[in-house]
Amino acid sequence: MRTYLSVAKRMKETGYKSGFPDIFIYKPNGKYHGLAIELKVKGNYPSPNQKKVLSILNDSGYRAEVCTGLDEAIEIIDEYLG
Repeated sequence: MRTYLSVAKRMKETGYKSGFPDIFIYKPNGKYHGLAIELKVKGNYPSPNQKKVLSILNDSGYRAEVCTGLDEAIEIIDEYLG
């Protein structure tokens, strides 16, 4: 528990906002303004707040995805960057 609290404290101090995707690529690709990825492990799902943020990003011209595992994330990043 102690480790989790120190990580949470550092994240808050650096400006992390709850629900913001784990990976964000700010480079537009002609179709989207940027790419946002929420990483999950098999069996885990995005929280309601994470779903809301991803929806807002998608509605605002970004590509926002939930990926189950690093391999899926790498595939989407490669596709996005072309």
